[in-house]
Amino acid sequence: MTDFESILKEMEAEGITHESIMESQAVDDGRDLAQYRKIRELRLSLQDKAKNIIDKPVKFWPSFDINWDLCPNNFRFAFDGMSPNQYAKEYPDGLRLCWVFQTEFYNSLCHYNKRSPEELWELGFADKLAHVIAYCSEGNPLTPVVAKPQPHFDGEVLLLGGNHRYAMINALNITVMPLLVQHEDHDEMTKRLPSLSDNIEEINRD
Repeated sequence: MTDFESILKEMEAEGITHESIMESQAVDDGRDLAQYRKIRELRLSLQDKAKNIIDKPVKFWPSFDINWDLCPNNFRFAFDGMSPNQYAKEYPDGLRLCWVFQTEFYNSLCHYNKRSPEELWELGFADKLAHVIAYCSEGNPLTPVVAKPQPHFDGEVLLLGGNHRYAMINALNITVMPLLVQHEDHDEMTKRLPSLSDNIEEINRD
């Protein structure tokens, strides 16, 4: 038996498992333990459904409407895996919720974030995209994507979080979508996305 195997044996005898370590780390990161467990169980429950969606065109997806999660307390989920502590440190003022025409956003998206419907399953990670689709098909709340001005190309925007979420949104041909931006980026984002608005009613009138 190797030293590593001996350590694992001792940990098992003391009731220390991989999952208990992960839960301890989650609490240290500021996560709510009950919420962490709920998310983990939901992810596991969607595995089979997600596998059956991979490589399927949109017409064969389950039918659903997106249930947008517009609660500011949940905006950290825009960044996959970001802990509450990290979000509070990096975004002390939070993020600003806006609305934008989806096609305008797509046309302004920088080339290495852009994925056409034809490339849906060719780029990125198919299992992650399928999980997002399966997750939304059961009515679960979806955090909007977050973007900022592309610093090296005038007129373009850069996804900071939500590549697979946005690939699904674009494939579904959503007309108007919520978008999270940093407060200091708002004015520049408005220049690059003329339809950007804090008010969904206003954008729907255009």
